[in-house]
Amino acid sequence: MEQFENREKMIYKAGIVGIAVNALLAAIKLLISGMTGSVAIASDAVNNISDGASSIITILGSKLASKDPDDKHPYGHGRIEYITGLIISIIVIVVGIEFLKTSVLAIINPKEVNFTWASVIIMAITIFAKILLSLYNKKQGKKSNSPALIASSADAMGDAAVTSITVIAAIISLFTKFRIDGYAGLIVSGFILYSGIQLVTEIFHDIIGKRGDKNLANEIYSEINKTPMVKGAYDLVLHNYGPNRYLGSVNVEIEDTYTVKQVTEILNPVQERIMDKFGIYFSFGIYAVNTTDEKIIASRKKVLEILSNWSEILNMHAFFIDEERKTIRFDIVVTFKLKNSKKLKEDISAQIQREFPNYKTNIKIDHRFV
Repeated sequence: MEQFENREKMIYKAGIVGIAVNALLAAIKLLISGMTGSVAIASDAVNNISDGASSIITILGSKLASKDPDDKHPYGHGRIEYITGLIISIIVIVVGIEFLKTSVLAIINPKEVNFTWASVIIMAITIFAKILLSLYNKKQGKKSNSPALIASSADAMGDAAVTSITVIAAIISLFTKFRIDGYAGLIVSGFILYSGIQLVTEIFHDIIGKRGDKNLANEIYSEINKTPMVKGAYDLVLHNYGPNRYLGSVNVEIEDTYTVKQVTEILNPVQERIMDKFGIYFSFGIYAVNTTDEKIIASRKKVLEILSNWSEILNMHAFFIDEERKTIRFDIVVTFKLKNSKKLKEDISAQIQREFPNYKTNIKIDHRFV
């Protein structure tokens, strides 16, 4: 699809920019480190090299993720991007650990560092380069919804902070004889490790399966509820197969007076609209609701009143009374804080049966996934 092709181009372009900028900064810092003997600057230079490697991984990951679906992977290869994001995060952590070791040794066995004002100014310029790179990656990452680019943006901003510490240490060393370089390197490694751990945590949320995009869900609900015959849409689930790659399912309420043919004619256009607008294939579950009987409408209000006694209940839907079988059926959406759903069902059923003694209850408990 065109949207995926444009996305791949954005990620590729951002990756090339990242490689070029980090290669230049690494070369500058290695040169300054060689001239001054600074452990902190050497660590910073190696960090830039790892960032360049991360950009290469980002490009390769995007390329692999854009492969067409096949027999073994019918949902595509989009989740490869989460794996590449995890690899980048692990690289950041490994680099941070190595810097930590080097910095501790520099504190135990301090060596003379010979900073100059020229080296300090050049290092200060590299800070602005990293800030610009971070802002660029963040913009492209949001546009393309690329976790790897967003991770690179956060890493680049962290690098700017790290280099700032190195510059401050250099300025202090120009005015004092205190050998601060090892301590600066220690702070640098701490920043890098913290950044890496944060990135790993975020990527793990994606891999494990986090709550879907609420704004996207609201847009989809709005699109479905535009259809006059649909009385409500609920239980939306977005199955994620990589950034911007979803399959969806949702349950809709439709009056029990419609035939299967009419329901099909109602929902097929909705399915096509969602596919055209969001690129998501949706399957529909159907709740038959009786909305025309005044007695049933009054009963529904009474059940809602009963349910208001539990703070864990977010909403009720799919309410249906079967007069022939004498059953009251409905779904409730509860918070994840609820620990005993069986007891909740029993308590609700007991209260409803006191109000409707001749009816049995059929309650289904749902959670909000988006």
